[in-house]
Amino acid sequence: MGLNQSSNSIEVEIQFYNPSTVRVLKSARGEPYSKQTLSVVETPQHVAPNVEQFGDELALSREY
Repeated sequence: MGLNQSSNSIEVEIQFYNPSTVRVLKSARGEPYSKQTLSVVETPQHVAPNVEQFGDELALSREY
């Protein structure tokens, strides 16, 4: 599971690997993110964070 957000020139994707590990990917809008990482060896999992919106801001959290 991931969250995607686009602005005029940047796309941001948040990937959830487990409830305490996330990866944030940023790329130019319309350009796919293709960089491979050696530090993240897991594959993204389905994690359902709590999402709250405050005006134009999002807050992501998880329950303990």
